[in-house]
Amino acid sequence: MVVDQREKALSASKLFFRVPPSRRTLLFLLLSTFVLGFLFRLYATGGIANALVYGGAEGVLLLGLPALLAGTLASLYSKEPFKYNIFIGAFAAVLVGLVYFMGFATGQVLIGIVIANALAVLVWFGSSFVGLNQKRKSIPLAFLQAFFNASFLWFWQRFGFIEPTLAIGSLPIAAVKILVSSGILLLGLWTLFYLLNAPGKRNFGISTVQAVALFFAQWTTGKKEFEEILAEMGEPVETAIEGVVFKNARGRNKAVFLSPQVHFGPFGNVGGSEFPFLLSQKVSADAKAPCFVFHSTVNHDFNPVHSSSHALIAKKAVQQIAGAKNFASSACFMQTREGSASVAGFAFGGNALLTLSRAPESTEDIELSLGLALKNATLKKFDNAVVVDRHNSLTDGSIFRVGSREFGEFHKAVSKIAPSAQSRFKMGVAEKTLESFTLDNGIGKAGIKAAVFEIGGRKYCIVVIDGNNILPSFRANALLALRNYGFEWADVFSTDTHAGNKIGGVHNPVGRNLDHEKLIAEIKQSVKEASGDLEECKAAFFYDTVGLSVLGGRKQSELTSTINSVVAIARVLAPAIFAISVLLVLALLLSS
Repeated sequence: MVVDQREKALSASKLFFRVPPSRRTLLFLLLSTFVLGFLFRLYATGGIANALVYGGAEGVLLLGLPALLAGTLASLYSKEPFKYNIFIGAFAAVLVGLVYFMGFATGQVLIGIVIANALAVLVWFGSSFVGLNQKRKSIPLAFLQAFFNASFLWFWQRFGFIEPTLAIGSLPIAAVKILVSSGILLLGLWTLFYLLNAPGKRNFGISTVQAVALFFAQWTTGKKEFEEILAEMGEPVETAIEGVVFKNARGRNKAVFLSPQVHFGPFGNVGGSEFPFLLSQKVSADAKAPCFVFHSTVNHDFNPVHSSSHALIAKKAVQQIAGAKNFASSACFMQTREGSASVAGFAFGGNALLTLSRAPESTEDIELSLGLALKNATLKKFDNAVVVDRHNSLTDGSIFRVGSREFGEFHKAVSKIAPSAQSRFKMGVAEKTLESFTLDNGIGKAGIKAAVFEIGGRKYCIVVIDGNNILPSFRANALLALRNYGFEWADVFSTDTHAGNKIGGVHNPVGRNLDHEKLIAEIKQSVKEASGDLEECKAAFFYDTVGLSVLGGRKQSELTSTINSVVAIARVLAPAIFAISVLLVLALLLSS
């Protein structure tokens, strides 16, 4: 067993945080600039009443209002949500206020004003270019707040009704000094970008800074331009689409079990991350029956590079469903175990649907080659086979390779699978979108789907949750709750959607960020509805292939390593380059 490095949280993601709502940021801006103004005038005059009345108002006017104007105009110009730009403005306002104070306290008021606004330019440019991927728009955006800061200082100096604590002097001279100082700081930032580009150029022939900017933009704002980077790295493949279609006695579709051989990643809304929802939505609408999307035996090498590729898969699946034949109305349940490897599923006539898990041990992605080996072992006893990964136990992120003990156990377990006497079967299904749960809770838009089978008077249950793996503790609680329904066998699967892998790290498994009892209540209700929906059905298997672009062999690991190395390098170089740039600005201003 080895730890899947691709599934470890990206170092870069640890830098992320959720930008608060604009109302909260505005309140922070008002309070912080009021307090800064109060402290500033208190230090200058020593009078509390004067500082409270005039200082607070001065802080809001000279620091808060420029930030508000800059954030508003930036949103109009960049078309980004206001909350991002006002957050940048509020951060810059606090930084400017602190540097103003340092300049005043050291007797270098003008130098403090110049350096403070040059830093504001740097903050705006870095945030817009890297954080929001504004590209060329970042240049005019960078100077908005500095322009308003200088203008308000000059206006207050000329027309204020009280003596200002800060004097900017000649506005043209101050403006030139701010421009020159900003240029030096931006040159330092360009030097940093130039050095950081090396890993990406060497490994992939792409701009590392562009990749990081698009990466940050996706994780913070949901933009999909990161797919441009994936497309440059991707490679074309012909991959399988397989599954089972169930019909009731009236010939109407009862349900579809779909298992495309693609991985539902890498994160957010990029690539295949939302495929479980998108495929379920499309196929369900066309088939007029719930579509259960299962996690095939694939890993991150098969991440689609385009989210639009789901339409290609759905089209082929719908065609196969419409043309399905050779339906079997009899079935049997099959289960074997070898060591920690559990194999359970159903035989429908001469076809087999097998599910794999090592729960409560680590149950992560299974490489395609290993999955095909297990499928080939199944095909020795069956005409057709669909083998899926339950992906339902997140522990230490361990995965197994060919030749490992874990793979050997699965191979032995699959080889022991054999159908027993079959009888007519009933099937009932239910689905819930779980609107009270969000991606922050680790639940994708496909929600929960439950399928109950009755064969020879015995019942079996499959619950599929649209999430990225499941905590063993939650799975144990869910299975305990399902005991009351008298199932011979039941388990909880995850789709492995990576739509919930957002701010705070890569893994966001079902059970980590939600109320267990609340979700288990939804599972119980779904199972109850599925049990009440039982009716005689028949099943047919389908198989097809589709051509699309995927990330390719080990590219996820390489991309993750590259981004992490860039962050590691930046942590060392950025402070050094920043310090040198500020010292150059300070030396230039002191000599002028």
